Amino acid sequence: MTQGLYAKTIQCPLCGSEYKTLKVMTSALRPAGMDADLCMRYTGLNPLYYKVNICPQCFYAFTEEFKAVRKNEQEELKKELAKNLLPDNFWGERDFTLAVKSYGQALKCALFKKEKDSTLGRLCHNLACVYRLNGEQENEEKYLRYAVNYYEKAFTTELNSTESFTLAYLIAELSRRLKDYEKAAKWFSYLIQNKNLLPKKLVNLVQEQWQVLREEKKM
Repeated sequence: MTQGLYAKTIQCPLCGSEYKTLKVMTSALRPAGMDADLCMRYTGLNPLYYKVNICPQCFYAFTEEFKAVRKNEQEELKKELAKNLLPDNFWGERDFTLAVKSYGQALKCALFKKEKDSTLGRLCHNLACVYRLNGEQENEEKYLRYAVNYYEKAFTTELNSTESFTLAYLIAELSRRLKDYEKAAKWFSYLIQNKNLLPKKLVNLVQEQWQVLREEKKM
C-alpha cells in the first residue's frame, strides 16, 4: 500500500455489509494550490480519488453527503445495481480510470435515490476536477455544465443562507469557465450587491473573478 493511505471500515447503508476502503491520511495531503472554482490541486495523493465509497457486495456507491437509504427504496435499488455488476477493484489503490468510474456509480445511486441537487452538483463538480487534473477538457466541461444546472436548482430549493452564497459563487465562476458570460455576470452582480453578507472566504474570490470576467468579456 502506498504510504499515506489507510484502510477505513465502512458499513454499507444499503445491504449492511462491512468492508474496508482506502482513504488518504490528512497528514499525507500536500496541497499545491486551489483553482478559482474551489477545485483543490495536490502533489501526490488526491483525496478526490477516494471520496466515493463502493460496497463490494451490492455495489452501492455513496459519499458522506448522501441521505440515509429509505426502507421503501432498498429492494428496488438493490435490483437496479444488480443489473450491472462492477468487475473493477475499488477497494485497493485507485488510478484516474477507477476514480472516474467511482463517481459514475455514485451518480447512478444518487439519481436513483433523488439526492439533493447540491449533492448531485458536488459529485459532478468533483468529477469535472478529476478530468481537469488529467487534462481532459471536453469531459471536464461536460460535467461542469451538469454541476451548474444542479447548483442553480439547489440555490432555489435548498434554504441555507451561508451555503447559498457559495452556490451563487460556484454558478458564477463555473459559468465563466464555460464562457457563458451573460450568466456569469448575472451571478457575480448578485454577489457584489450582497458583498456585506458574503462569507470571508468568498470576498476576495468574488472581487478577483469579477475582474477576470470583465477582462474576458472585452476580448
